[in-house]
Amino acid sequence: MRFLIIFCVTFIFSGLPAHAQEPIKIGVISEHNLWAQMATNQKRGVDLAVEEINRSGGLYDGHKLEVLHRDGGSGTPADVLRDVEDLVQREGIRILAGAGPDNIGLAVSDYARRNKVFYLKGINGTNKHIWQEGHKYAFRFDVPNYMYGKVFAEAAAKTEAQTWALVAPDYEFGRSVVEDFKTALKDTKPDVKFTQEQWFPATKIDAGPVLQSVMRDQPDGIFFAGWGSDAVQFVREGHKRDAFKDKTVIGVLTGQPEQLEAMGEEAPAGWITQGYPYDDIKNPEHIKFLESYRNKYGENPGWFSFVGYNMIKSLAAVINSARSTDPDELADIMAGLEVETTAGTVLYRALDHQSNLGLWVGEIAVKEGKPMLSNWEYKSGDLYYPGDDYVKQQMSKN
Repeated sequence: MRFLIIFCVTFIFSGLPAHAQEPIKIGVISEHNLWAQMATNQKRGVDLAVEEINRSGGLYDGHKLEVLHRDGGSGTPADVLRDVEDLVQREGIRILAGAGPDNIGLAVSDYARRNKVFYLKGINGTNKHIWQEGHKYAFRFDVPNYMYGKVFAEAAAKTEAQTWALVAPDYEFGRSVVEDFKTALKDTKPDVKFTQEQWFPATKIDAGPVLQSVMRDQPDGIFFAGWGSDAVQFVREGHKRDAFKDKTVIGVLTGQPEQLEAMGEEAPAGWITQGYPYDDIKNPEHIKFLESYRNKYGENPGWFSFVGYNMIKSLAAVINSARSTDPDELADIMAGLEVETTAGTVLYRALDHQSNLGLWVGEIAVKEGKPMLSNWEYKSGDLYYPGDDYVKQQMSKN
């Protein structure tokens, strides 16, 4: 009788459909209180990807994908790490993704290293994440600041600007992207001069005094690395003071839809920038993504939507390849993995775990009251990312 019961129970459970498998859970951090629209867009991209994956049958063996979102409290590293600790220790999460500002990302990455948790950072690009403080479990989808430096130095060198003022938020992203730009521009144009560096607290710029100081030196060019409300205030105050007239201005993130839409007709035409020309990207996967996003949310995607969506697609690809959620197995397979994204095939480099994603770089234009990225060119990451010798040198500092 006991044998019959065991046999029946075994038969019943072995015959369960694939959808009865336990879901695979991922923890995603989006600091909503720090940058609301960007966090919202990332969450939308994430949720759309999860919906599509599950609708098409889920992950390996029919596992559904489930994302646990966390807002990171006030957006400080301490608040974010409390959410991370909750996800890992209480929810049993072994795969983390997201986190925006680089100082927060580095804190999450260090936690992942110490606790052997797989971590894919979607956005932003301090080099420390993949080089000086990189480790087995840390990967990134978005481009590194090294590439920002190379791309914008290349653009700056083609202009007549000989003197530059540097304006950036005073935290890891701002500091490192300014340094990468300075180094790359000096290598390309050795006689260039930097008149001053203006550092402001992230999300708390006092644009008037900053621009007053910049204008005092009358530089030929301005390199601006702010985002969100800081970018809006900087542009508005600059228009009032006519601070950008006859100057070359590079806005590192200003061309992203999240920044342009907030500025509307005030968007600074002519600025050189990186953006996301969603209507012009003809990759079939991107066309499908754009249509699905608009149908689901009734809005156009932002850069963070693009990143959030492809971040989850990348995680699905590595989980399916490993047929496991074990962080060590995921890390071994992700190093060198090619993933189909809405930007085409992206390779996660084996040596430093950085994807070879490129950038859409062009100029801001305002047409019929609508700001957009114009005269853009897609800059392939493979043309700008450093070779193995340089990477090994940087990683040796870890």
